[in-house]
Amino acid sequence: MPKPERNDPTRSPAPSAGGRTKFLYLTHEAPWPAHAGHKLRYTQLLRILGRQGEVHFLAFTGPDAREPRTPQELPGSGTASHMLVPRAIRIRRRPLALLRIGILSLIRGAPYSELKFKDSRMKRKVRQLLHGIRPEAVLATLPMLQNLSNMPPGIKRILDSHNIEHRLWEQATDLVPGYLRPFVRREAALLKAREIKAWNEVDCILTICDEDAAMIRSMTSRPVVTIPPVVDAPEAIMAPAPPTYDAALLGVWTWGPNELALQDLLAALELRQGKTPLRLAIAGRGIRPVLAERLQQAGAEVLGFVEDLNAFYRNTRCVIAPYHLGAGVRLKVLEAMTHGVPVLGTPLALRGIRGDPRMGALMRREAGELLEAAHALRQDPPSREALAQGALLRVANSHRESHAHEALSELLAKAGIPCTGQGRVFQSMGTASGKSDAEEAMLPP
Repeated sequence: MPKPERNDPTRSPAPSAGGRTKFLYLTHEAPWPAHAGHKLRYTQLLRILGRQGEVHFLAFTGPDAREPRTPQELPGSGTASHMLVPRAIRIRRRPLALLRIGILSLIRGAPYSELKFKDSRMKRKVRQLLHGIRPEAVLATLPMLQNLSNMPPGIKRILDSHNIEHRLWEQATDLVPGYLRPFVRREAALLKAREIKAWNEVDCILTICDEDAAMIRSMTSRPVVTIPPVVDAPEAIMAPAPPTYDAALLGVWTWGPNELALQDLLAALELRQGKTPLRLAIAGRGIRPVLAERLQQAGAEVLGFVEDLNAFYRNTRCVIAPYHLGAGVRLKVLEAMTHGVPVLGTPLALRGIRGDPRMGALMRREAGELLEAAHALRQDPPSREALAQGALLRVANSHRESHAHEALSELLAKAGIPCTGQGRVFQSMGTASGKSDAEEAMLPP
């Protein structure tokens, strides 16, 4: 019989050190490195949970095949142990795997998005952890709930609803080729039924924004609590010199809705040619070369990946957010506001940002209107300064870590889970890594 790994909590049901509350957190993709919105959210929740108790973390390896091995890589996380199970996360460019999951979805009437994460190794590890560490609560993303059948009695189940998934698939219907639309519509319908079922089976639901919470409350009597995304204050807010750029846009451009926003911005820039020029910077990884070239021809500066975000934000008067598709909260909007940079955005871009909507942001409907608002702001330094101060105040009043801790305490109280304070420090359990698939542009992951 093989010996168990060192630091493996599945060996025996050892009691929690100091009587701390134990959490098992299950996500369908490991958050390291945290370079995308959902990964940032997972790392934030790990850190916040770790302040309330002892956290054990289990996930599939994502496309980056890397895990943290030192406490310095997870400062203040409070994670007692972690374990990663290798699995291909994105399979749309793997025809055989995609065909197999598609056939299973048709036979079983279950969502493709759930079946592609069905894994016997994961289910076995979850079962071992449930019986080994005996957590008071399991926090799980929607695809990971399928691993929680036959749980020991007394363990609370909390759904981590980062997005309302079926809405992403409904949006994707108009983005994909016609021959894929029946599949996408079917997936949206199956996911909606699965989400409603989950909302009415778990003990409590955690959301990222109040708008999602309101929708879920209309479909369940279970407690729903929003833990807002948090941002840390930067070391320096304002630069002594005038900003280099009149406006900027920062994002990860491999995600289809983000690229569509860039295309809208390009069209607006091309229509605006002949007017007073704006110095516009576009930063972030994953812009297709053809699109980057057209943006440059229209007058934008394409910077690519930005290493020093503090310097980037110091050098722009405002951030433009022309998004029309997506869900959850745009963390880059919050990031800009915490640097004291006003945000000019669509209603979707400003969704989920708490506080007075007049503070730190201007709402417009279309990309062209956003560019004109940026031009007006360049001509009106007092208004820009008032918005900058409003952005700082809005984030400080609603999106600091203390607000997330208060919300988590509310969630745990509603679920009947005791709070026990400061969690344990990080230890690596030593796990495997997995291979990756390419990012897909239009469909949800």
